[in-house]
Amino acid sequence: MKKPSSALFISKEGLATFWFMLAAAAVIGSGFYVHRLIKKTALRPQFIIMEHSDVLPLTWELDPEKVDRRDDGQTRLLMDSVFNKSPSGLDADDRCKGLLSDDAWKWVQTELLDKQKDAFRDGQIHQKVEVDTVSLRHLADENATLAVVSGQLIRTGVYEGKLFNEVWAVKADILWLPNQSLLGHGRVPLICHRFRCRETPIASTLRRTQEGAPPLPPSTSNPAPDAAPN
Repeated sequence: MKKPSSALFISKEGLATFWFMLAAAAVIGSGFYVHRLIKKTALRPQFIIMEHSDVLPLTWELDPEKVDRRDDGQTRLLMDSVFNKSPSGLDADDRCKGLLSDDAWKWVQTELLDKQKDAFRDGQIHQKVEVDTVSLRHLADENATLAVVSGQLIRTGVYEGKLFNEVWAVKADILWLPNQSLLGHGRVPLICHRFRCRETPIASTLRRTQEGAPPLPPSTSNPAPDAAPN
């Protein structure tokens, strides 16, 4: 017996509704799955801590020009970190520590910061470094880089209520080695393992030889040797 046309129409409408509901459920289910996956992934560590002598933070660069640009840039950054300071201390204390090994930081702390702390505080001295030249020497056998830097230190302070300016020449010897401690130093490619510098006065609007003038002797040291430490 042939079905009435109304029954056939209702049957097609029900079938369409069924497939629509099925498609909607699939879309909602997919969205819910993605949402759960995102929440689950967010709970996982966002970085991997690696602490091994064979693990480097960056792929070793083979292009000499890129290596020189990288080493030059990091050397200038270190000079800014070590020498840019005010009466309260370094402008970028954490960055300076991150670029130096424990031994190098100890030298900077004892030979530069501690020795000049009183003079900078009493004279309200602010200092900025201007780097003139950076000479790089790569030691392939030692996997190290020696950097010799020349520049100037510009100092501004106050003595007996009057502003004074000074210019000091600075020469630094820096020994770079690959960063093998991502946990302690972050993602910087190189760490300074030896830092030595010599500061020499050039010009000043203040006569430090006069009676009562605040003394600030130059910090001197022997240049770094031409070989990496064993």
